[in-house]
Amino acid sequence: MIDQTLSFIVITIAGVAGSFLSYWMAFNAKNEPFDMHKHGNALITGAVSGLMMAITAAVVDTSNMTVAAFGFLVATTFGTGFGIDRMRSSTSAMTTNNPLKP
Repeated sequence: MIDQTLSFIVITIAGVAGSFLSYWMAFNAKNEPFDMHKHGNALITGAVSGLMMAITAAVVDTSNMTVAAFGFLVATTFGTGFGIDRMRSSTSAMTTNNPLKP
C-alpha cells in the first residue's frame, strides 16, 4: 500500500523537519544572532534520526502498512527528531563550562 522508496524519503524528511523546528524554536527564544554551526548540527541530528527510523521502517516493510499507521510513524519520527535535537542541545548547554555570575 505504501511505496518503500517514498516512505524512506518521507520518514527521513520528517526527522530533519522535527530537529529543524526544535532548533528554530530555541533560536527564536534566545534572541541571539544566527549561528550556521548550530543550524547544521540540528539538520545532521534530524537526518541521522530520520535515517534510523527509515531503515527500521524498511525492515518492518511499510508496503503492508495502512495509511493511518504510516502517518503515525511519520509523526513519531518528527517527534523523535525534535526530541533528540532538544536533548542534544540541552545536554550541550549543561556541560558547557560557564562561569557562575556573581
